[in-house]
Parts: sequence; structure tokens; C-alpha cells
Amino acid sequence: MSTGRAAVRRLAARAVVLATGLFCPPRWDRARVRALVDAGLPDVALLTAHAALSDDAPRSTDDIAWLHYNAGRAAHTKGLLDQARSHFARAAALQPEEPLFAYGLGWALRDEKRLASAVEALERAEGLRPNDARVAYLLGVTLRDVGRLDDAVAALERALAQDARHVRATYALGLCHYERRRYAEAVTRFEAVTRAEPENMRGHYQQGAAWLALGQIDRALPSLRRALDLRADYAPTHFALGRALATQDPVAARAHLLAALTHPPVVTLAWLELGQLNEREGRTAQAISAYGDYLRAHPNAAGAEALRRHVDGLRRSLDRAAA
Repeated sequence: MSTGRAAVRRLAARAVVLATGLFCPPRWDRARVRALVDAGLPDVALLTAHAALSDDAPRSTDDIAWLHYNAGRAAHTKGLLDQARSHFARAAALQPEEPLFAYGLGWALRDEKRLASAVEALERAEGLRPNDARVAYLLGVTLRDVGRLDDAVAALERALAQDARHVRATYALGLCHYERRRYAEAVTRFEAVTRAEPENMRGHYQQGAAWLALGQIDRALPSLRRALDLRADYAPTHFALGRALATQDPVAARAHLLAALTHPPVVTLAWLELGQLNEREGRTAQAISAYGDYLRAHPNAAGAEALRRHVDGLRRSLDRAAA
């Protein structure tokens, strides 16, 4: 929609709000706010909700709760997370048995990174509505965020039991399997993602990364190259390609590892891979430089002291060769 058309639509919506505010009873405010949110007009929806919640018109608890819920939706759309959480919490306090209110609260809390509280709200929402894939999915990805991978897998499987075509749940389940080092199961999930969405770059990348973790380089390369075709500036794809090609094509591997250190999100682990690649090729000075960059980025990483000793040894060997 063009900016001009959007402006006209907003003006028309404000006219409708004004007209219904003058001629329609207060109980219409609940439906009016919901319609404005659904129409993509969160600013008008918030103004209308706040006006309704602050007037003296008699309203039922049900109407007030739904006004808060839809005000929360509008605030969330605008990125006003504190306000969204406040409205969802008020709705949930007024009607604790309504699953959408608990879901909305969990949604806002998750976006605020208050993950433990988000899990609590979403578990309550799923308890109230156990057959909703949307609720189970959001609970699953939030459980993954807090590191409860087994519980996350169970929630995501519940989401897929309700909606087998839920691509985001399939992708998230693949990530959980990958993080649990169940790479074959991860491949199965990522393959399902890329079948459903052939242009899903992250699906192809994760599929390639899982094959790479299984040591199946010939299977990893097509997926990684497809991911690169879809997005050429994604550093993790370059990093994975650099690792996959390290023994087959060191020149290409070096180019990909350097790209992984150039494009966002930068993969600093590429310095370690570059060091190893250069060392295998006898490029000792370049290996020392790359290892040094890695150690500066990860001074306390596992194995850092051993790597420092190794670098010292490389320096001594380089000094002896120069002498």
C-alpha cells in the first residue's frame, strides 16, 4: 500500500471512529478497537481504547478486559512493549480463564526478554487452550530460548500435531535437534522446511550445517550453496562453506572464511579456521596472525591457553627458520 493510500485509510478510520463515538453506544468500543487493530491502524486503535478506558460509561468486566487485550495488541504492533505488557496483564487479571490474554502477556514478556515470566504465562495459556498450535509454538521457541530443549521439543511437537504445515515450528524443532546434536533428526526437519519454502535461506543454511556436522560434506555443499544464492552476505553460510571446503579447495575456503569476518553477523570463530587452514598450507606467519585475532576475540575460550602455547611454538619455529 502506498503512503498516500495509507494516509487516506487512516483518515477514513478516524472519521468512522468519530461517527461511531457520537452515535453508537459504549459497548461498540470493544468491537471498534479490535477492528482498527485488524485493519492495521494501531495508532487509532490505541487512541480509541485509551479514550474508552478512561471515560465514565458503564462497561462490563468482559468489555473492559477485551479493550485492554486489543490495546495490548496495538501497542505491541507499535513496539511499545511495556505498554503492551501492561494491557495484557490487566486483561489477564480481569479474566484469568481467557487463554488469549495469557498468550498475549507471554508474547509481550518474551519480546521484553523476560523469558521465565513468558514461559509461565504461555504454559498457563496452553493449559487453558491445549489444542492451539500458535500457543504451543510460542511456548516451544521460548523454552528453547531458556535452554529447556527437551521441553521445547515436546511443545513444538504438540504444535505440529495441531498443524503439520506449521513451517516455523518445523524450523524451530530442527534447531532444537541441532542444538541437542541430533543432526540426522535436524536434517529431516530442515528438509521439510525447504520443501515447503524453497526460498527459505535459513532452512537451506541449517540443512547444510546439519549435514556438515554429520561429516557429509558432499550433501552439505549443495544446501550451503543454495543458501548463498538466496543471500550472499550471510556470514554463517560463508563460515560453513569455508569449513566444508577446507580440504577440497583451500583457496575458496579462505575466501569464504574472510567473508564470514566481513558480513554480519560476523563469525569470529572463522579466525581459528583460518589459522588452521594457513598452518596446514605452511603459511606460518598468516596462521599466527589469524590465531592471534581469534585469541583476542575469545581470550577465555576452552583451549585458549593451549592455543597460546601452540602459537608461541609457531613463532619460535618461524624465528629459527629466519635465522
